[in-house]
Amino acid sequence: MPALVALRLGFSALWIVAFAYAITETFDFPSISGMYPRVAAALGLILAAVTFAVDLWKWRRGRDVLGSEVSISASAALAAEDEHGVRRAFLRAARYALWLVALMASFWLVGVVAGAGLFVLAFLLVESKAHWILLVAGPLATMGLLMLLANSMNLFWPESLITLVP
Repeated sequence: MPALVALRLGFSALWIVAFAYAITETFDFPSISGMYPRVAAALGLILAAVTFAVDLWKWRRGRDVLGSEVSISASAALAAEDEHGVRRAFLRAARYALWLVALMASFWLVGVVAGAGLFVLAFLLVESKAHWILLVAGPLATMGLLMLLANSMNLFWPESLITLVP
Protein backbone atom coordinates (compact mmCIF):
# COMPACT_ATOMS: atom_id res chain seq x y z
CA MET A 1 0.00 0.00 0.00
CA PRO A 2 1.45 3.40 -0.95
CA ALA A 3 2.29 5.63 2.01
CA LEU A 4 -0.08 8.42 0.99
CA VAL A 5 -2.97 5.96 0.67
CA ALA A 6 -2.13 4.60 4.13
CA LEU A 7 -2.13 8.15 5.50
CA ARG A 8 -5.50 8.86 3.95
CA LEU A 9 -7.02 5.63 5.28
CA GLY A 10 -5.44 6.24 8.68
CA PHE A 11 -6.88 9.74 8.83
CA SER A 12 -10.37 8.42 8.07
CA ALA A 13 -9.93 5.68 10.68
CA LEU A 14 -8.87 8.28 13.25
CA TRP A 15 -12.08 10.23 12.57
CA ILE A 16 -14.15 7.05 12.92
CA VAL A 17 -12.67 6.43 16.37
CA ALA A 18 -13.07 10.09 17.41
CA PHE A 19 -16.72 10.29 16.34
CA ALA A 20 -17.54 6.93 17.94
CA TYR A 21 -15.99 8.15 21.19
CA ALA A 22 -17.95 11.41 20.94
CA ILE A 23 -21.19 9.47 20.56
CA THR A 24 -20.48 7.43 23.69
CA GLU A 25 -19.70 10.61 25.64
CA THR A 26 -23.05 12.19 24.74
CA PHE A 27 -24.94 9.54 26.69
CA ASP A 28 -23.70 11.21 29.90
CA PHE A 29 -25.37 14.53 28.98
CA PRO A 30 -28.61 15.35 30.79
CA SER A 31 -31.84 14.71 28.86
CA ILE A 32 -32.23 16.49 25.52
CA SER A 33 -28.91 18.36 25.67
CA GLY A 34 -27.09 15.31 24.34
CA MET A 35 -29.22 15.09 21.21
CA TYR A 36 -27.47 17.81 19.15
CA PRO A 37 -23.91 16.56 19.75
CA ARG A 38 -25.04 12.95 19.30
CA VAL A 39 -26.60 13.67 15.91
CA ALA A 40 -23.60 15.75 14.81
CA ALA A 41 -21.19 13.00 15.87
CA ALA A 42 -23.33 10.33 14.18
CA LEU A 43 -23.29 12.27 10.91
CA GLY A 44 -19.53 12.69 11.22
CA LEU A 45 -19.14 8.98 11.91
CA ILE A 46 -21.20 8.10 8.84
CA LEU A 47 -19.19 10.46 6.60
CA ALA A 48 -15.87 9.18 7.95
CA ALA A 49 -16.95 5.55 7.48
CA VAL A 50 -18.12 6.22 3.92
CA THR A 51 -14.85 8.00 3.10
CA PHE A 52 -12.85 5.11 4.56
CA ALA A 53 -14.92 2.48 2.72
CA VAL A 54 -14.74 4.26 -0.64
CA ASP A 55 -10.98 4.82 -0.38
CA LEU A 56 -10.40 1.21 0.66
CA TRP A 57 -12.62 -0.05 -2.17
CA LYS A 58 -10.81 2.13 -4.73
CA TRP A 59 -7.41 0.97 -3.49
CA ARG A 60 -8.43 -2.71 -3.61
CA ARG A 61 -9.76 -2.31 -7.15
CA GLY A 62 -6.53 -0.64 -8.24
CA ARG A 63 -8.02 2.80 -8.79
CA ASP A 64 -6.38 6.09 -7.94
CA VAL A 65 -7.42 6.93 -4.38
CA LEU A 66 -5.67 10.28 -4.32
CA GLY A 67 -7.28 11.77 -7.42
CA SER A 68 -6.08 12.19 -10.96
CA GLU A 69 -3.66 14.80 -12.20
CA VAL A 70 -6.58 16.64 -13.79
CA SER A 71 -8.55 17.13 -10.58
CA ILE A 72 -7.85 20.10 -8.40
CA SER A 73 -7.51 18.72 -4.90
CA ALA A 74 -4.98 18.70 -2.11
CA SER A 75 -4.58 14.94 -2.43
CA ALA A 76 -3.82 15.17 -6.14
CA ALA A 77 -1.17 17.78 -5.45
CA LEU A 78 0.51 15.33 -3.07
CA ALA A 79 0.21 12.29 -5.33
CA ALA A 80 3.94 12.01 -6.07
CA GLU A 81 5.22 8.93 -4.26
CA ASP A 82 8.59 10.27 -3.21
CA GLU A 83 9.88 10.73 0.33
CA HIS A 84 9.34 14.49 0.24
CA GLY A 85 5.69 14.13 -0.82
CA VAL A 86 4.90 11.64 1.95
CA ARG A 87 6.63 13.80 4.55
CA ARG A 88 4.75 16.90 3.37
CA ALA A 89 1.43 15.04 3.45
CA PHE A 90 2.08 13.78 6.96
CA LEU A 91 3.12 17.21 8.25
CA ARG A 92 0.05 18.83 6.70
CA ALA A 93 -2.26 16.24 8.29
CA ALA A 94 -0.46 16.54 11.63
CA ARG A 95 -0.80 20.34 11.57
CA TYR A 96 -4.56 20.18 11.13
CA ALA A 97 -4.86 17.37 13.66
CA LEU A 98 -3.09 19.65 16.15
CA TRP A 99 -5.66 22.36 15.43
CA LEU A 100 -8.39 19.87 16.37
CA VAL A 101 -6.53 18.91 19.54
CA ALA A 102 -6.25 22.63 20.36
CA LEU A 103 -10.01 23.01 19.85
CA MET A 104 -10.76 20.15 22.25
CA ALA A 105 -8.23 21.50 24.77
CA SER A 106 -9.84 24.94 24.62
CA PHE A 107 -13.25 23.35 25.26
CA TRP A 108 -11.81 21.59 28.29
CA LEU A 109 -9.99 24.63 29.64
CA VAL A 110 -12.45 27.49 29.16
CA GLY A 111 -15.68 25.85 28.02
CA VAL A 112 -17.40 25.29 24.70
CA VAL A 113 -18.52 28.85 23.99
CA ALA A 114 -15.34 30.70 24.99
CA GLY A 115 -13.15 27.90 23.60
CA ALA A 116 -14.87 28.05 20.22
CA GLY A 117 -14.43 31.82 20.10
CA LEU A 118 -10.75 31.62 21.02
CA PHE A 119 -10.21 28.82 18.53
CA VAL A 120 -11.82 30.78 15.68
CA LEU A 121 -9.71 33.82 16.59
CA ALA A 122 -6.47 31.80 16.66
CA PHE A 123 -7.30 29.96 13.45
CA LEU A 124 -8.13 33.19 11.62
CA LEU A 125 -4.93 34.81 12.88
CA VAL A 126 -2.57 31.95 12.06
CA GLU A 127 -4.06 30.15 9.06
CA SER A 128 -5.96 32.77 7.11
CA LYS A 129 -4.22 35.96 8.25
CA ALA A 130 -7.64 37.59 8.12
CA HIS A 131 -8.50 41.28 8.21
CA TRP A 132 -9.12 42.76 11.67
CA ILE A 133 -12.87 43.06 11.06
CA LEU A 134 -13.10 39.30 10.52
CA LEU A 135 -10.91 38.73 13.57
CA VAL A 136 -13.53 40.52 15.66
CA ALA A 137 -16.68 39.36 13.86
CA GLY A 138 -15.71 35.66 13.52
CA PRO A 139 -15.32 34.82 17.22
CA LEU A 140 -18.28 37.02 18.21
CA ALA A 141 -20.53 35.37 15.62
CA THR A 142 -19.37 31.91 16.69
CA MET A 143 -19.97 32.60 20.36
CA GLY A 144 -23.29 34.31 19.64
CA LEU A 145 -24.52 31.37 17.58
CA LEU A 146 -23.54 28.89 20.28
CA MET A 147 -25.24 30.99 22.97
CA LEU A 148 -28.38 31.27 20.81
CA LEU A 149 -28.33 27.51 20.27
CA ALA A 150 -27.85 26.86 23.99
CA ASN A 151 -30.65 29.22 25.01
CA SER A 152 -33.13 28.06 22.39
CA MET A 153 -32.64 24.37 23.12
CA ASN A 154 -31.88 24.58 26.87
CA LEU A 155 -28.45 23.06 26.31
CA PHE A 156 -26.09 22.56 29.20
CA TRP A 157 -22.48 22.57 28.06
CA PRO A 158 -19.98 20.28 29.79
CA GLU A 159 -18.08 21.74 32.74
CA SER A 160 -14.76 23.45 32.03
CA LEU A 161 -11.63 23.94 34.07
CA ILE A 162 -11.92 27.75 33.98
CA THR A 163 -15.32 29.38 33.53
CA LEU A 164 -15.10 32.45 31.27
CA VAL A 165 -18.63 32.42 29.81
CA PRO A 166 -21.42 31.02 32.03
